[in-house]
Amino acid sequence: MISVQIEKEIRQENKIFGSFTTRQAVVLSAASAFTVIFYLATGISIDGLMYLSLPLGLAAYFLGFYKKNGLYAEYYLIKKLKWFVYHNEKRGYHSKNRYITMFNRAYRKDREQDLSDPNKKKYLRKRQREGHPKRTALKGSL
Repeated sequence: MISVQIEKEIRQENKIFGSFTTRQAVVLSAASAFTVIFYLATGISIDGLMYLSLPLGLAAYFLGFYKKNGLYAEYYLIKKLKWFVYHNEKRGYHSKNRYITMFNRAYRKDREQDLSDPNKKKYLRKRQREGHPKRTALKGSL
């Protein structure tokens, strides 16, 4: 029977300022505070400040609002980074085909019985002389 695990609680983020969650409000306030401090410290024009705030706004969007597969940007990037660092292209585990082993064992047992019986041994030699293909074990056994 297939079973699916269901969460007991549905998680809902708390809205603290309009439609913004706590995370979104903190990220937006940090981005705007950084922009204002940079403007006051350097005294560049509003046009120059616009070029600075565009990448800062994109970073704030990805850190505060964007979710991929239910994960915020920094968690997703950490998972991707771990995958690139620890990912191994080689297959770490090789399985053994148990059916081939089982059939080869049965074939070997039948063959030993055939060779122990003189009449069957004679019959097998005759088949070989006539050009019939020889029974062989399955490939892939170790």
